[in-house]
Formats: sequence, C-alpha cells, structure tokens
Amino acid sequence: MRGRGLNYICFDIGGTFVKHAVVEANGNILTQDVLPTVHETKELFVSSLLHIITQYEKNYEVSGIGVSMPGVVDPKVGISITAGAIYSLYEENILEALREAVPYPVTIENDANCALLAEKLNGKAVENKDVVLLTIGTGIGGAIMVNGQLIHGSQFKSGEFGMMRINHSTNPHQTLHESASTTALIQSYQDHFGKDETINGKEIMMRMRQDEAVERVVRKWTENIAVAIFNIAAFMNPEKILIGGGISADPLLLSMIMDAAQQNIHWQDFGVPIEICAHKNNAGLLGALYCLLQESETIKN
Repeated sequence: MRGRGLNYICFDIGGTFVKHAVVEANGNILTQDVLPTVHETKELFVSSLLHIITQYEKNYEVSGIGVSMPGVVDPKVGISITAGAIYSLYEENILEALREAVPYPVTIENDANCALLAEKLNGKAVENKDVVLLTIGTGIGGAIMVNGQLIHGSQFKSGEFGMMRINHSTNPHQTLHESASTTALIQSYQDHFGKDETINGKEIMMRMRQDEAVERVVRKWTENIAVAIFNIAAFMNPEKILIGGGISADPLLLSMIMDAAQQNIHWQDFGVPIEICAHKNNAGLLGALYCLLQESETIKN
C-alpha cells in the first residue's frame, strides 16, 4: 500500500464542486481532486463521498475523515442547519451518515471556521490564540477564535459579520454583504460604469491600476471593509485579524484597507495587526484536517 501512516481524507464541500484530498498530519497533501456536488438528495450526496473514500482506501491507510461545510453547522451533533446552496442538506446530518458507514473518526465544521483552523494549523495563526478571520467573497463571512478555541455561538452563527449594519443613518437595512463583499464591489463598479459589462473583482482591481475613477470606486469599497475591521477590533481586541477570500490575493488590497483604517481617529487606540491569510484554495481541506487532529488530541492548545 502506497500511503502508510497517518493519512486523512478531507472534503471541502461547495455548491458547485466538492474538493477532496488525502492529507498527512503535517498538512502535506498527497493527492487531491474535485467532483461535482450532488444536489438531489442527502443519500446520493453521501454516496458520492463514500465512493471517493472507497477509492482512496485502495491506496492509502486512512485514519479519519474531515468535512468542511457551507452554512450553519452544529459540529458536535453534525446537523447542517443550513448548507449554503445545497438545499437537500438543510436540517440533515452528514456526520451521522458518514460515521455509520466508515470505521474511522469523522468530523464536520463550517467552512469559514475551517479557513481559520487552516491558518492555525500551518498558516498565519500558528502562534496566536485570539484571532478573527474576515472572508471577502460573494458575501462576507468570518470566524472567531478565543484562547485557541473556535467560538460557535449558541446557534452556531458566530462570525456572521456579513450581517453587520454600518450605514444605519443613511441605509438602515443595508448589511455588510451589500457594502463590502466582492459582489458589492462589482455592483458599485457597474453603477458607475454601466451594467452591460460582465466583470469580476479581480479585473476591477487590475483596472484600478490604470484608471483613477475605478480606483475611487475601489477605495470607497475598502473603506467599508475598514469600518467592519475596526468594529471587530474594538469589540474583540484579538491578536490579529486575518483577511481571506479570493480577492485577498491582490497585493494592493491590504495596503488600501490599512490606508482606510488609519483615517479612523480611534484606530491608533484600538487597531490590531491585519494580515492576509496564507491559505487560499486548500483552506477548507486543511481546516478539516485540523478538526480531525483536535478530535484525536494530536493537537493540544
């Protein structure tokens, strides 16, 4: 058998694809691939995961199964209260179904929480115990760690920063999703330059480098992000705040957010270090691994 030792099968479930990999305890990915997400029923969805597990078992000794899930997840009981765009998994228990089918430990966790745990495993939070993650994507997400432990909240909704309201006097119902997400950036761009053009956040960031009008749109957007970051810093006082999401890979984003944050007269008193996450596409997989290692007490805080 090729893969002897402590190998873990990790799944990062998304609305379009499920990423899967065999990962060593140190985070080294031995092999990985994707499969289309099955939406029809919970039973068919679980069967698709079990098929992958069976294929990996042919070549690797498996020590556990870790799952990163979108939506509101109870990691102890295993119920997906919501599951993002996978509506067949709402109020379903994937953890229980997998545990009944395999002889290994199985863990499940929310995807934003997994992104933070990936940083704790071998990214930007290895040496930290009090960290907040803000993810910027189609919406705004996040995760909170205090004293080395995730904060889930009584309804497992902790870290839903996208529901913040930062323009109460002028637009009381607008949430951070609608003002600071990549979707919000695209909407603002189209409001200024026309809606007939299909564009994404990465392209807007590139155009900003040659067009001052586009730069003004982006700077206004980063001001909204900076307000959210300040509110988090003032409320949580973490050791650092990490920023994730695809657009965080742009090398100018962090400096623009810092420029906006420093315009706040209270930043000098409440500001904390802000860093971009080390992990991008594999964050869910590595976070799922960390959950498994914690479960087996390989990692102790």
